[in-house]
Amino acid sequence: AIYLSNAPPGTLMLFLRTIFIKMNGETTPQDDAAMQKKLREHMLSSRPSTFEEISPVTTAEMVLARKKAGLITRGSTTTPSPQATKKRRYDELKEDKSGVPAAKKLYQPSPLASNTESEDSLRLSAEQMEVLRACTSGKNVFFTGSAGTGKSFLLRKIISALPPDGTVATASTGVAACLIGGTTLHAFAGIAGGDGTLQRCIELASRPAAAQTWRKCKRLIIDEISMVDGQYFEKIEAVARYVRRNERPFGGIQLILCGDFLQLPPVIKGETGVQRFCFQSSAWESCIQCVYELKQVHRQSDPEFVQILNHLRIGHVNESISARLVSTSKQKIEGNGILATQLCSHTNDANSINESKLENLSG
Repeated sequence: AIYLSNAPPGTLMLFLRTIFIKMNGETTPQDDAAMQKKLREHMLSSRPSTFEEISPVTTAEMVLARKKAGLITRGSTTTPSPQATKKRRYDELKEDKSGVPAAKKLYQPSPLASNTESEDSLRLSAEQMEVLRACTSGKNVFFTGSAGTGKSFLLRKIISALPPDGTVATASTGVAACLIGGTTLHAFAGIAGGDGTLQRCIELASRPAAAQTWRKCKRLIIDEISMVDGQYFEKIEAVARYVRRNERPFGGIQLILCGDFLQLPPVIKGETGVQRFCFQSSAWESCIQCVYELKQVHRQSDPEFVQILNHLRIGHVNESISARLVSTSKQKIEGNGILATQLCSHTNDANSINESKLENLSG
């Protein structure tokens, strides 16, 4: 029997996969009787129970193991080609002679969004590996990057590389928390919205259930950190030191923060609230040891489109960018009864468009 405790999920999965392949991927498979005989001889032998070295997993063993598991039913193991219907639609649009220019592909679909992930998409880039090493070595880390640089992908890799005991994954919003399999920061902290005084927050966090959660935490992950108000960040940092009886920054908890301060700002209640980012708080400088910016964009491959997005991210729009975007306004992006999805910045605008389209439906 094998007993494993507090193994990082990613490492545990790799170990189990290796054992599965080694047990099911032999090129000369043995029947059950032969296998049982071999195990019985090993158990009755006088050899001490020690670790045995096994050879690295080979491609042949992987293919055979997948066949035995029923994961390969026919054809090859390569990624299936795109559906022919998509190609036909694009060709029809391209050959349209109506005088309206066909849409130019300004981006390429992310390999991370495909149903069958390629081997390359599962690998971390050099800059992502640097962040992962810092996190697994116990450093307090904040990493950021523009959209498409793989922040969420990297965060999931970090979570899978850390021991589950003492690792708490949180996010500033419920949606972001669900994506990483965690909880909201407010639910973890146990101080509600943090609207009360620091003394009141300490009293709330000192309740048995909340205090036990704080004391068990060794590594705190916060996604979408840009939406956490600076004052709230200062309060939970002070609460952590008090409840854990530890005067080190954040009570000695390792912090792993992720987000983009150029995307989503903190949500302030009331008109008199003063917006202050986390990095503007006094607790930020004492807590964060390493800051990383992911610069390699994985979601788009068109360098022109990536450059435009990077300029828009910092609010820099010159005449050439404006002209380039305006030139795409007359491109035909509809065909075969398929309408392009309109993106809206406000819910009311989206509801208005949806209602008008529904009213135009027949029947």
